[in-house]
Amino acid sequence: MDVLIQVLTKNALITALAVTGLMMIVSHLLSKYLTKGKLQSSAIAITMGLVIAYFAGVYMSIPKERKVSLILRFFQVLRYWAAPCCVTWPLPLPLLK
Repeated sequence: MDVLIQVLTKNALITALAVTGLMMIVSHLLSKYLTKGKLQSSAIAITMGLVIAYFAGVYMSIPKERKVSLILRFFQVLRYWAAPCCVTWPLPLPLLK
């Protein structure tokens, strides 16, 4: 794991471009299948970027002792949030009718 972090840190520009490309692919798939084209993929990508930037800012302002517990808590919340979404994924979103 340390080697992977070291390589990604050493090649920061390539890592940033790869993450941006991955976000664009995910936002395109979300736009195509989840919203059936009602939301543009660029709007979803911008929203994802803003959310990630917000959580990065929150993460950087937390003392080092609490960062591990915050990451674990985030993944616990994500697990409970993602489970109902996976069950109801083929259904249209109620806000986009």
